[in-house]
Amino acid sequence: NLQATVMSFQVAHIKKQQFEFPTNPKVLTLARYQQIFQTAYNELAKGNVVSSCILLSMLTGRRAETFLNISELLKHKKILQDKLSGQYFWIISLDISDLKKFDIKDQMINQQKSLSLPLPKTLIETLLAHDPINKSELMHCVHSIKDKLKLPVLSLDRISSALYQLIK
Repeated sequence: NLQATVMSFQVAHIKKQQFEFPTNPKVLTLARYQQIFQTAYNELAKGNVVSSCILLSMLTGRRAETFLNISELLKHKKILQDKLSGQYFWIISLDISDLKKFDIKDQMINQQKSLSLPLPKTLIETLLAHDPINKSELMHCVHSIKDKLKLPVLSLDRISSALYQLIK
């Protein structure tokens, strides 16, 4: 009983002071996000092409598996290239105006139906110059980053949801 009482006082004190501890291993903190990004970037600098999929996933919030075959994305116009600048863009559909129950077309600030998110040209060109990557190579790269940073848990799902968690 004494231990339970002491524990309840500690919990009450933490709630009152609004201490927040990063105890949830499913959520990456900003510092961990930066460490993973830096490690993946260093791997890319060493010639590990697979890490560019992880970097693109961290920048776009999309699953890393999406970028395994980059030429398919270009073929299906998910990624477009500006002919003048050579810059690549991820096309995100925003068309909510098709919903019949909402009459908001006049109130919409953005009248376009898509958003173009610029992507680093070097990452896309690195992937295009390489053969399509398989998922086992991607998983090996994730485990390598996890081991280098001595993280208890790291997966493709945590990497792709990291951007959302940081923005939220």
